[in-house]
Parts: sequence; C-alpha cells; structure tokens
Amino acid sequence: MKKTFILFFLLIMIFICSIVMAQPLMQKAEIKQINPQKTQKGKELKVLDEKELKAKKIDVRTLPDSQRIRIEGKIMTVGELKARAANQERKMKTEANRLAKQAEAKFRAYKGRFEQEQARRQNNLRARARVELETLIKTPLKPGVPLKRQKPVIKPKPKEGEPEGEPEEELVGGQNPVITRLSVSHGQPGDPVLISGQDFGDRKAQVAVFVASGDVRWALIDYWSPTQILASVPNVAGIPRSYNGGLYVKTARGRQSNLISFRFDPAMEIVAFMPWYHNKYRICYADRFSKNWSSTAITVRHSYTSLYWGCSKDDEFHHDSHLPNGSIVTNIDFTKAVSEPGEADARVSVSHVGTNNPYVKVHWWSTAFDWVTYTLAVYYKRPKEIDRGEGPTIRPKGN
Repeated sequence: MKKTFILFFLLIMIFICSIVMAQPLMQKAEIKQINPQKTQKGKELKVLDEKELKAKKIDVRTLPDSQRIRIEGKIMTVGELKARAANQERKMKTEANRLAKQAEAKFRAYKGRFEQEQARRQNNLRARARVELETLIKTPLKPGVPLKRQKPVIKPKPKEGEPEGEPEEELVGGQNPVITRLSVSHGQPGDPVLISGQDFGDRKAQVAVFVASGDVRWALIDYWSPTQILASVPNVAGIPRSYNGGLYVKTARGRQSNLISFRFDPAMEIVAFMPWYHNKYRICYADRFSKNWSSTAITVRHSYTSLYWGCSKDDEFHHDSHLPNGSIVTNIDFTKAVSEPGEADARVSVSHVGTNNPYVKVHWWSTAFDWVTYTLAVYYKRPKEIDRGEGPTIRPKGN
C-alpha cells in the first residue's frame, strides 16, 4: 500500500513538471508566429492583423519587409507600407513648410488691415470735428488743407532775481475760462477733440489731458479761438489700460478752466505669438510636432508613420492662462493641409476670441494611411509698448 501511494505521488509530480516545462515552449511558438523573423526562409509568412499588432503593441517597423499585414481591410507587405509612409511623410513636410511661410504673410496682411482701419477711423473723426467746427464758427475752412498743428509753448519759470517778463493782461470781468462741451468723451492718441466754451482768449495756449493717475500731458492744438479749441489727444505710449481722467484748458494768461471728464484710451497694436502646447507629449501612435517654427505660428504634424493606424486626439494650447494689461484676443489663425485622398482632418473646437483668454483646443483625427498638418497662431490687441520682449506675458488665472 505504501509503495502504491509513493508511485501515485511520483506520477502526479511528473505530470505537473511536464505542464510547467511545456509553457515556455508554447510561448516561444506563439512569438515565432507573431514575429516572422524566426520563420524559415522561403516559407509563406502569416498575415498579421492590425488588431493583433495593437494588442501586443508590436511596432510594424520592426518586422521584415516581406511580412504581410492587414490594416483597415487592406493587405500589403511591410516594405510596401514603409515606402508609402516615406512618400506621405515627404508630402506632409512640404505642406508644413508651405503653411509656416503662409502664416507669416497672413499675419502681415492682418496687421496691415488693422492699422489701415485705425487710420481710417481717425481720419473720419477729424473730418467730422472739422465740419462741426466750421458750423460753430460759421467760417468755412480751406478744403483739403489740414489745420496747422502747433505744440503749446510752455514758458520756464524765471530764476530767482530775474525779471518775470511782461505782466499778463487781465481778463475783462476777471472771468476764468469755462468748458461747456466736448465733441467726444474719450479718445486714443491722435484723436481730435473739439472743445466748446468761453473766455479761452485769442492767444493759443494749453489743453491738459489726464492720461493716468497723477500723469498730465499737453495736447496738440489745431485751432484756437475764444470759444472753440480743436485739439488732439496727446501721443502717450506705455499706458496699459484706459483711464477715466479729465481735461482742462489753461489760457495764455495763466487762468485755468473747470475740469471736465474725459477717458484716455491707449493706442493699440496687433501682435501674434506662437501658442505653446499644454499637454505633455501623448503617444497616439503617430503624434508628432514638427520643428518648423515661424515667428508667428506653430506648425503641428500628425501622421501614421509610427504604428500605421488611425487616431483621434485633442491638442490644447495655453490652458488656464490669460493675457495681462488689457490685451484682447482678436483672431485665431488656423490653416490646415491633409493627405489626398484621405479622411484625416482637424478643426479648432474651442477658442475665446474677444476675451483675454488665449486658450485654444484643436481636435484632429486620421486613419491608417492619412496625415494632417496645421499652423496655429493667436492674434491679440494690446496697448502699444507694453510687454516688449519674447512674446506676451502669460500668467495663470488668479495671479
């Protein structure tokens, strides 16, 4: 009985050992089927399906060129796929370079249109102010001849012991000048302001404009009479935002008028900057960023040249950030190129034009044999001479 039990135990142990030893051999056979590099020369290789490749995370480029694979219903050798991929890669790089150059030209055109619109707006304001002035003084000015602009003469204070010069004439009745009306309640540098009132005097003097807290600048004078003054908002750069200040007149005799409310708006300019990618690099089989950078836009490429099957993702730029100093996003410039024929595409899915939020999300997708490349630039309007240097200052919200 004892011998029978020992024999039975030995048979069980032999059976368990045979199973354990057979498992590596089975795994090796499975790898041999999936990795055709181990197959005998001249033997027809198994057709590998993309689902099998994805499941086992096998990079197609590591397989021999003679290996046949099935991707999206099409059977081809790895060599044929590599050749096709290389050709498509060249086409994509060519298109990416073209888009990068095109982005530069598009920004120059956009900036030129903005500057022309600003000049047109100011010319229209000046024409309206001129017509209103002619109506008030009942004297037509020479058509087509601009009013002569003069800077106010500010006399320095005499040094101690020096004569103070001729005494100023006294106004009849001793009245201070009074501003009764402004043609506009706000303006940018160079915008005309028609000031109506009384007792301004015959001699051209000064118009003061508060452009910031404690900062007073003198306007340029186009026309001066005892009741009408046509002045231009002083040219001041570096003021980051609008300021609800005021305006007053100081006559040649040193008398100062009442202060009337006037909002100073800083001069604006258009700037473009390259968005920076928010997400960490995510492998989507063929997720790529190119090195083709222009001064205004980033060029992004997505192709199938890694594992050769389709993908769909979102590219995010400037997540949870904002533009400082009153800057406003005016346009998202997005231009794409896709393989033809194909089903790859990309589009801007989220943006915030009209706000100080530069966040942009681009949704893209491609199939196994397609690619898509695009350029992206954010155009924004900011006060002149603010945040000069390497692009805008982007700060997280709440700071």
